[in-house]
Amino acid sequence: MATVNLGAIKFNWKGAFNNSTAYAVDDVVSSSGSSYVCILASTGNAVSNGTYWNIMSSAGTNGTNGTDVGTVITTQGDILYRNASGLARLGYGTAGQVLKTNGSGQNPSWGTDAGGSVRKVSMFNDATYNITTSNASVSFPIAFDFVKSQADSDIFIQGWTPSAIQSSHLVGVRMRLQKTSDSSYAGETDDENYGGNVFVGAYSGADGDGQRGIVHWSRRIDTSSETFFNVASTFRVHLGWSTRDGSAQRPGESWNPKYSSSRSRQNSTVIWVWELSPTNTAFIT
Repeated sequence: MATVNLGAIKFNWKGAFNNSTAYAVDDVVSSSGSSYVCILASTGNAVSNGTYWNIMSSAGTNGTNGTDVGTVITTQGDILYRNASGLARLGYGTAGQVLKTNGSGQNPSWGTDAGGSVRKVSMFNDATYNITTSNASVSFPIAFDFVKSQADSDIFIQGWTPSAIQSSHLVGVRMRLQKTSDSSYAGETDDENYGGNVFVGAYSGADGDGQRGIVHWSRRIDTSSETFFNVASTFRVHLGWSTRDGSAQRPGESWNPKYSSSRSRQNSTVIWVWELSPTNTAFIT
């Protein structure tokens, strides 16, 4: 009659392999992350010896072949994706960026959201009231800064400055755009006619109650041809005037008038700067 060894009807877990331990058939050990079962009793024979051991389960590769997610993505904000060979890590982008596909067979990336035609709108409101225009032939009494966020963006500037009391109302108004980093400016931005800046004057002899004057500011910039502006930078807009002959003419005697008479309230300069996508902007000249 056959003898049944009740202790050998299941695998016997022996823990980590020890070279000095005597192992019997069906003993199971671990080594380097894998597990092995003894098929021939012995002592001192390594688990790599196929005469005495069979492998039960193999260790993973700890992410070296892209199968261990925990070792592929390591930092908060990481995104897991598949590249040409396996799982890969896309590290977090910068604030405000969006995840972009680059088409078939390409890896994803972070990029700037073009957002259609309008990329950014900046608004300026000048709260300085009753700016008394001097008798200078060239002056820029109003200035403000805006940040151009993308180099290739086109720019459109529009707005107005209220003016009171007639004084040489046909004088040429000017808009100057300047880089704040080095105070440089493009020559064409100093042309009083460039961009269609128009001054609508108060009627002749108007007093404080005759506040009918307004300066309409406008300027469009195509960065593909006006390369001075093809940079992400901070620009300063100067609003003012110049005369053709250098005489002391100016558009109105007071800008942004406030309570200049019992019939008037307050008025201020308002300017919008539109940063536009060059692929979705059509400048018709």
